[in-house]
Formats: sequence, structure tokens, C-alpha cells
Amino acid sequence: MEILDGIGNQDGPAARTFFGPLPDIDFKTAPHYFEAIVPKPPKGMPEDYARMRTHFAWAIQSMATGHVDIAQAKLVVGEWNEFVAKWLPQIKEAEVVAGIKKIDEVVKKMHQTLDRVHLEHLAKVVAARRDWFLSELLFKLGIAYANIVKDCPPKLLPGLLKIYRDSTGEEYEPTKDYRQSEAAAEQAEADFRRELARLECDWPERTSAAVSQRLVNLADAEFKTTDEELAKSLVQSL
Repeated sequence: MEILDGIGNQDGPAARTFFGPLPDIDFKTAPHYFEAIVPKPPKGMPEDYARMRTHFAWAIQSMATGHVDIAQAKLVVGEWNEFVAKWLPQIKEAEVVAGIKKIDEVVKKMHQTLDRVHLEHLAKVVAARRDWFLSELLFKLGIAYANIVKDCPPKLLPGLLKIYRDSTGEEYEPTKDYRQSEAAAEQAEADFRRELARLECDWPERTSAAVSQRLVNLADAEFKTTDEELAKSLVQSL
């Protein structure tokens, strides 16, 4: 017997992806079910159960349509963990305890999936920071090249310009090159800050001001690894 309504009969593609294989659950829908199976529930337990169960059902119904709402999933996981931590030690009915523990395994899979989705979001921010770093580097190299061209002896200038032409397929135009590389660097920074803002909005509980600043301050040596590996190391170190 289980104590949550609406999960076993909502096994849609999104739900299966998010939860993993769902147990075959025979849910109770009768009014005051919790009060019926727990003869004398502690004060506040039925209300906490009803609120948590409602949010759980909403999340499953949403996922059954093919949509996974991360904020909603986090709410469900958080409420369930609070409910279990608060009330499980006070429940004596073995049938209810067994039901709670079975659902707890499903919620643990939700938590693992949330960890994975967060890591994917973080890797996108790292990738955007890498693009910004490379764009700034190219901008600085462009400035350095312009200074080399400016100070180049006349006899060597044709050869130097040929190197540029062979590598870019275009004639060297310092003003055009400067403006393009500057614009690219500015766009890359804007893209990074947009991705960072999304991370802060979607994962405020995991993205403190220190985390955001750490992402802004990523050093060039750290980009020697992949975006995913760097994201994992950031999660482990923060």
C-alpha cells in the first residue's frame, strides 16, 4: 500500500525520464485517507501530508505531458524530504512506513536527476565563460598584431601582411579588425552573463554570490579541461 495519489497512473515519457522506472503503486483516493490509516496522527501531520501530496501529484501530472518543471521538481523533493525527516520517526504503522520508504527511493532518483540537470546548466555557463575568455584573448592578440604591423620595418611588412592574408583570407584592415574583435568580445561577455543570470534564477539555492564570482573569475589554466569536468570540479570545491 502507498500513501501518495497520482504517480503510478501518470507514467508518461517525461516522468519515466525524470524518475527512472516507477513502481506499480496502488494509491488511495478516499477522503481523510491519512487519518484513516494512522489512527492518531500527530498534530500537523495530516496537513503537511495533504500539501505535500498535492504538490507531488501536480508535478507528476505535469511531467506526464512531456514537460519537466525544474522549480516544481525541486519543490516536491524539498517538501518530501522535510515531511520524511519530520514525521517518519513518529509513525508506528509498519504499512505506512513501508509506503513512505518506497516513495523515498523514487524521490532520491528525482534528487539525483536534479543534480545532473544542475551540472548541465553549470557546464553551459562554463562554456560561455570559455568563449568570453577566448574572444578577449583574440581581441588582445589583434591589438598586439596591430602594434607589430605599426612598428614593422618596411622590408618585412609585405611578408607580415601575407601571413595575415593567408590565415584569414582577407586583407588586413586594422580598424575593421579591431572593431570586429571588440564587438565579438563584448557579445561573448553578454552571452556569459545571460547564462549566469539563468543559473542564478533557476538554481538560487546553489548559486551564491561567491559561486557567481568564482565563475566570473575562472582562470585561463582552468580551461585546459572540458566544460563538464570543470563544472564537476566547481561543484566539488564549492
